[in-house]
Amino acid sequence: MDWFSLFLECFTIVWLSVLHIWFVCCLTGKEKKPQYFAGYFFLLGIIQILFSYGEWGDILAEGAEAAALFGVCLFMGNSRSVSLTSAVLAVYVSQLSFGMTNSLEAMVIPPALRGVWLYILIVLAAWISVFLCAGCYGLILRFLSLKEVVSAHCVRILLMSGFCDNDIRHDWSCIIGDCNEKLKDYGRRNGVSLGTTATVMLITQERYYVANVGDSRAYEIRGQIRQITKDQTLVAREIELGRL
Repeated sequence: MDWFSLFLECFTIVWLSVLHIWFVCCLTGKEKKPQYFAGYFFLLGIIQILFSYGEWGDILAEGAEAAALFGVCLFMGNSRSVSLTSAVLAVYVSQLSFGMTNSLEAMVIPPALRGVWLYILIVLAAWISVFLCAGCYGLILRFLSLKEVVSAHCVRILLMSGFCDNDIRHDWSCIIGDCNEKLKDYGRRNGVSLGTTATVMLITQERYYVANVGDSRAYEIRGQIRQITKDQTLVAREIELGRL
């Protein structure tokens, strides 16, 4: 490995550490502490060494990067759901930003270019990646916060909707449970008894997921109308049991 490659790898690790920790701290409302940056920088350095001399591939390296950030998020005091969502989102955006810059770099820089100008253009591309990633993080932070567990579950469902159905069911149960607890707390504080129904749907490329509470309904219309949810009421239960 030459000195320039070593410099470029150190540059990438330093800025990934800064950007990732800054982003997850802002996203989850945690204080930015030097030990978070130092610990994550150390972990990224180990990952870089292991995967530079191994044959494990870039995908596993990115997975290890996300796992390291997940561990740091847990150390900050975040829940597992918030930590996992923050880590996956941070790594996904940074990989997307650096990948876009690398593609542009391959298109713009002539293959025959050598010498000082090549080094200057590569360093410039690295800085563009950093600013692009920071800009994407800033845009996300304008519209999203994971200070509430409900938000973390919602984002995790969108990020991982194609991976595991059980996780989607679990996250939706948590979202509904959290909302129910908030309603109960509001009722206790104001001396009222209240509740609500809910019907939600997540549509992916291959399937859709539906969750419902109460007697709000979801219907499927394909030539004919078919109710795809069950009313969760006393009357509906008695009819199902044959008592009415």
